Amino acid sequence: MNNQQNFSDFTKSERKIADFIEKNKNAVMYLNETELASTLGSSNATLSRFWRKIGYRNFKEFKKRYLEQQVITPKTKFERILAKVEDNGKSLQQSIFDFVQYQLTDTLEHIDETQSQICVKRIATCRKLFIYAPTSSTGLGFLLKHRLMRFGIDVVILASYDQELFEQILHLQENDCVFVFGFVKLTREAAILLDHAKEIQSHSIVLTDNIVHEFQTRCTQTFYVNRGDLEEFHSMVAATFFIEHLIVSLGQMKSEKALGNLEYLNNLREKYKNGR
Repeated sequence: MNNQQNFSDFTKSERKIADFIEKNKNAVMYLNETELASTLGSSNATLSRFWRKIGYRNFKEFKKRYLEQQVITPKTKFERILAKVEDNGKSLQQSIFDFVQYQLTDTLEHIDETQSQICVKRIATCRKLFIYAPTSSTGLGFLLKHRLMRFGIDVVILASYDQELFEQILHLQENDCVFVFGFVKLTREAAILLDHAKEIQSHSIVLTDNIVHEFQTRCTQTFYVNRGDLEEFHSMVAATFFIEHLIVSLGQMKSEKALGNLEYLNNLREKYKNGR
């Protein structure tokens, strides 16, 4: 519906439906047609006639067109994933599983194993690994740090914004490595970090959810993970898969050191488990 919609030939029931939708569009996105009919004290048949009257084949098409017109925000992204779940007729669990399965499959198809092993070797042999993991990628950054420190790799989590970030990259050296989570777009801070790493000839690796991106000329390597369409709720499952893949590959490459550290860690836990 739009502001130029002619309501003069609407029945009383249709005007009631139109008025409710105009006042509650966001809430309507969370309902299926039966729930909407119940809320309005109407019927599915009346709603079906209403959608056709205002130029849509059905409720599904109305939702789709409405969501396409919205500004992309975290809220609208979540509304879109909910609308997809409702429209496909599957359970929530099955719908999410299907989305994730597609994202993992697509991610796997884009991983070049040769490049992946080169990446692993760069991380394994660097003096220090600097991780830039802003906003929603922060948890993945700390997961990577937590696992790699067990292998004896010195890891620094970089600040997300200017001043503190400048203080930290001051210590970046040629034989260090930078790992950047570059989701959605190239931020100013990420660009500064990558440009500085390139200037001092330090290796830089970017994990991004864009196949076409601005990182290519700024870093040593890029890897793609599928997190869903730009305008949709973004999943971290494929990104987590990639990070776990890196961790296991590094464990294989540094197996002797990794196993020794893990054994020492276990001995420390046993030694102090009773608070001694």
